[in-house]
Amino acid sequence: MEPKVTKFDLIILGASGFTGKYVLKEALKFLNNSSQSQSQSPLNSIAIAGRNPTKLSQTLKWASNPNPPPTITILPADTSDPSSLRSLCSQTRLILNCVGPFRLHGETVVSACVDSGCDYLDICGEPEFMERMESDYHDRAGETGSLVVSACGFDSVPAELGLLFNSLQWVGPAVPNRVEAYVSLESRKRIVGNFATYESAVLGVANAKDLQAFRRSRPRRRPRPQIPGPSPSKGQTIEHQKKIGFGQKNGPSEEEVESASFKMWFVGRGFSNESLASQENSKPDMEIVTRVTGPEVGYVATPIILVQCALILLSQRKNLPKGGVYPPGIVFGPTDLQQKLQQNGISFDVISKSTISS
Repeated sequence: MEPKVTKFDLIILGASGFTGKYVLKEALKFLNNSSQSQSQSPLNSIAIAGRNPTKLSQTLKWASNPNPPPTITILPADTSDPSSLRSLCSQTRLILNCVGPFRLHGETVVSACVDSGCDYLDICGEPEFMERMESDYHDRAGETGSLVVSACGFDSVPAELGLLFNSLQWVGPAVPNRVEAYVSLESRKRIVGNFATYESAVLGVANAKDLQAFRRSRPRRRPRPQIPGPSPSKGQTIEHQKKIGFGQKNGPSEEEVESASFKMWFVGRGFSNESLASQENSKPDMEIVTRVTGPEVGYVATPIILVQCALILLSQRKNLPKGGVYPPGIVFGPTDLQQKLQQNGISFDVISKSTISS
């Protein structure tokens, strides 16, 4: 039997959606046959897919502006039509799924990728969907060699890599005891989101009880690792809300997107020497503060993260898990993703290292 010929390095599914069009715009920077290409990359061919070819064509023109659009194949696909999804998977190494809410539209895409052995990345931020995909498809994905990674955007990657970056600053014999994270969304105008983002957030909250029940129904997971020193308290939930606009079908304007940014702080407290952690009534005597900063979270930072994850997957596939369903930190934490993000506008910085007075 002749081996299957893969035509495209990746296909962006839902490219005409509000986030999808920004993902396409970011991907074109790294497409080697595109006039926007910044440098040599592993990305030599892409296609875009969705329900409306006219909208996809218009999106390609928008994403290419002010340059003429490159020759990119437009493919019909619908998340309610499994045969169209299987056709996509047969033509590519990797699917970038931008069709949300994922609780409603994501499983058919994951299923098609897993059955075909195609790799899959998405920008989901819905915990119930992600955990259910891991439960239902991890073993099968391992058998077919399909690598499925959700949350390859702002929802998880800055937090996971930010925590890893903070932990790397603790050089032995120093050890961390707890790390608290704080995020600030900033804008010269207002912080906005489009309707699909709003719908995903509402569904995530609405189905929180389902997620708790699902977790209780699963076999007991591995025990938590031992934390040096006293058990950290849960702390308080801090909510801070500026002027937030949601529900627009058209999403924010380009000016609103360009005016926004984020900062995420990681405050790590621990012991200057691991031997102190075992002493009775010991308290942390050392603090390390790090920070992750970047552009607007939904339509700039998320496409940057997703595309960099895709480029690493394409170029370093042999060094990644053969297959399975994983969170991004497990797959991309050991790679050079942090350095790639740093080169593309998302910064990781050490703010301070200090002694905590008792």
